[in-house]
Amino acid sequence: MSLKNLRASVSRVAMLLLCCACSTAFAAEESAPSVATVTPIAHSLTVDLLRGTGVQTTFLPPKRLPVNRIENWLRKNRSKRFAAFDALVSISDAVPGLAFSHTLRQANIRLVTVDIAYARLPEGEKVVLHDPDEYFWLNTNNLLLMLGILKRDLNRLWPEHRLLINEN
Repeated sequence: MSLKNLRASVSRVAMLLLCCACSTAFAAEESAPSVATVTPIAHSLTVDLLRGTGVQTTFLPPKRLPVNRIENWLRKNRSKRFAAFDALVSISDAVPGLAFSHTLRQANIRLVTVDIAYARLPEGEKVVLHDPDEYFWLNTNNLLLMLGILKRDLNRLWPEHRLLINEN
């Protein structure tokens, strides 16, 4: 075998190994979808609906941070770089100070924002707010509405898990 043929063979093997490594990394990245949440109610509902699906849910603020301090934590961490998430579940349409999708889009431009307070549909449902500072998710009707919005959107994001999401 000539030196030229040996180089060509080594080059082909190296390209094949590189392709295998890239496809394995891409498959691993695709096989572990993830959702970020910034409020305890969004986190709780999301974890319950996605149980057993393999979709990972991450609560971004510190665990013991009171709800009334989350907005300040988000403001302080807007410039921080976070991991790439596939979706963000929030209530930012009802509480604008809890908006965090712009920060998370820095890592993934394809981030899907699921707002469980207002359905993002033409004439979509929305929670009833009597006071902007109230904990509107404690109202049973609002909670059921938020659960329905979240279930519908998660089913659209991951149709392969539809049966399990509906069962949860």
